[in-house]
Amino acid sequence: MVHEIFKNLAREPYLADECARNAIQVKKPGLKFTKVFSVFYPSDGHVDSNVKSWLNLISKTFHFDKKRLSGASAWEVEKLFRRFGYTPTAPENKGAFSFMLYLVWIYEKLEESGYDRNDNIFKFMSGCSFEDVNVQKDIPSSGHAFHDSVCPSTTKILDFLNYETNKLCKHAQDYWQLKIFWKVLRGAKYNCNLFGWIEQGVLLLNARLTVEKHMEEAWGLLTHFLIERLNEKRHAAFIFLGRTVTDYALLVDKNRHFVMNLYHPSTYTYANHSVGNKDLDWKTNLPFINVNYYLHQVGKKPIDWTSIGWKRSQRGTRMRDWTNLFNRLHEAARWKTDTFQFAGCFYSVPAHGFWRLQFCPRN
Repeated sequence: MVHEIFKNLAREPYLADECARNAIQVKKPGLKFTKVFSVFYPSDGHVDSNVKSWLNLISKTFHFDKKRLSGASAWEVEKLFRRFGYTPTAPENKGAFSFMLYLVWIYEKLEESGYDRNDNIFKFMSGCSFEDVNVQKDIPSSGHAFHDSVCPSTTKILDFLNYETNKLCKHAQDYWQLKIFWKVLRGAKYNCNLFGWIEQGVLLLNARLTVEKHMEEAWGLLTHFLIERLNEKRHAAFIFLGRTVTDYALLVDKNRHFVMNLYHPSTYTYANHSVGNKDLDWKTNLPFINVNYYLHQVGKKPIDWTSIGWKRSQRGTRMRDWTNLFNRLHEAARWKTDTFQFAGCFYSVPAHGFWRLQFCPRN
């Protein structure tokens, strides 16, 4: 269960603001603590069930070295816990206490930098629960996938999705329903809202907390923690975009999980002209198709990638099409131990005990 102090502070957010204000010793901060981390302090005082699942995970095992904060700041957080009758050093309270220290530390750094806006920090927690995460994308950018405005990196990702589905439908014509139609694509690129993916268990996690580069350390602590916890799940797909997040891939067991490193979409148009980059190439590695191929192989439902910012009709039909496609691939791979061709220009390749599809542009 989520630690009770998070529920108490959601009902009495002014206490969290008071604690943070005293901890950083600023009488009138640019933004209230509860506004910066609004996902934990909803207006109705009731924390979302998805957010609770992440707080439950954090309450159990999160660790933060309080030496990163001044003694006075840490004491303010300790006083807050004792006000509700909790001993911070007690085993059942350590995770929640560490996370509260961590939030105050971030808040202090943001205040020092003059941060004065709401970037939906931690809003990824509201999209789906920790238990429901099937796919994680780590992206070194400030995008948060709840934009409702144009985001260049997200529009590029949608272009790659369009490329994949077009190629699939061209060479495997029985699966035209899987194609993303131009009206849907145009609308998705206009608002860049990927909630339709998130609600299906796609976790979009940035390598930076905000656009400020000096916040990478702060965000990296939580990113590292979450990837380690996700690695403990039985099966999940991890996609790491960009050079700055490739170290996180080392935390993932490739024999149990799907792992793919790709160019960051914002640099792809420049990078794809260099030599020796096929291992990171979107158009060769087909991440959207291969995530679903992996999920099928481990007995999980595929992601309906064409349901982007809203729920679309006929999702069941598309899910059946994905299943039928991969059943055909399984049948073709039954007696194979090495690469084989599929639908004229796709090659199925074994990797860490699972099959993957690759596209050969020559065809």
